[in-house]
Amino acid sequence: MARVACLSPYDEATVRALFKGRHEVQVALVPPPPAQADVMAACVDADLVIADRRHKHRVDRDVLQSMRRCRLIQLRAGRWNADDQMRSEETMGHELGAMTVGIIGMGNVGSAVARRVLAFGAKILFADALQRSFEGARQVGLDSLLEESDIVCVHAPLDVDTTALIGASELARMKKGAYLINAARGPIVDEASLTDALQSGHLAGAGLDVFEVEPLPTNSPLRKIENVILAPHRGGATVEAEQRLLEVVGDNLVRVLDGRPPLNVVNGLSVAAIR
Repeated sequence: MARVACLSPYDEATVRALFKGRHEVQVALVPPPPAQADVMAACVDADLVIADRRHKHRVDRDVLQSMRRCRLIQLRAGRWNADDQMRSEETMGHELGAMTVGIIGMGNVGSAVARRVLAFGAKILFADALQRSFEGARQVGLDSLLEESDIVCVHAPLDVDTTALIGASELARMKKGAYLINAARGPIVDEASLTDALQSGHLAGAGLDVFEVEPLPTNSPLRKIENVILAPHRGGATVEAEQRLLEVVGDNLVRVLDGRPPLNVVNGLSVAAIR
């Protein structure tokens, strides 16, 4: 049976779990530093050594020379110290690739968001009024999307069906600790219910590019909540976006005169041919 000396502050169960049940191991833990004598004793007969992620227990020359059968000293990558404020419980984050992102509205904007998020390796769910397919993403109902997603992004158009689409009951369905992003239209999300969900701690945060009333009133409680990011809905204020807008307008005018249907029709009606 292999002997594992763990110098990092892990418990025995955590160390055993690293072997995924494939190998039975004997685990030797060491007390908090300073404890160089315990480091020496643990490492002498160790087959494997897990170095201290805090960089406090030292595998120095004396320890190295005393090792009789060590096959690997596993160092952790990087030079961050566990005592650094950047590694505290409040500042540690999550990788986007480990999260499930739910997109409400898989039109042009939602699809563009999905392509970017997929590049990070995230799981993508989407809900849409129309049956759609998108490679790397799965269409689900709104309730399933809310219940399964770590981040919910709203990119749906505003109409009679989507006004207050995300209210108190929908927010309650979301995972505790999830995030809501609204970059569509403000009235799709009920701001009073969102405020309650944030202040209660049910949601970890929100990113809002749009509001029920714009500009957002100065007395809005959303301005005082620390885990809310507010943006002025100005992502399209670029020279390139203005040029693309002009090109789209021109293309659609020409399409109609050529007898072809225009793009991006929002009222769902077919267009009569120009006579």
